Amino acid sequence: MILANPVLEDQCHLESGSLNMDENGPQGTFVGVYDGHAGPETTLFIKDNLFEILQSKLVVISSYINFNL
Repeated sequence: MILANPVLEDQCHLESGSLNMDENGPQGTFVGVYDGHAGPETTLFIKDNLFEILQSKLVVISSYINFNL
């Protein structure tokens, strides 16, 4: 593989299954593609943390919404 930069700055993330922290919660697939600039630190942080943050927010939201429509 030929890279324009000596360090690969881009990251991707794939999760499939429960979209919140409850295994009986809504099911789906999360795909993230993160374009890094000037180093991989930001994309690595997003890849490692964004899905967990979204899951925790869905726990709160799902208490107000019935996903079994």
